[in-house]
Amino acid sequence: MVEETMARVLERRAEFLAGLQRGIAAADRGELIDHDEVVNRIERLFQS
Repeated sequence: MVEETMARVLERRAEFLAGLQRGIAAADRGELIDHDEVVNRIERLFQS
């Protein structure tokens, strides 16, 4: 059970880091969104 839990934790960490790298690459390319759009997206996430 501990091994399964750790495997899930490590998998989620890898997914997070991959997403972070995608975001950094997008920012490096100038693909940014403004603050208001970020707020709107977060609000929609919490309304779901």
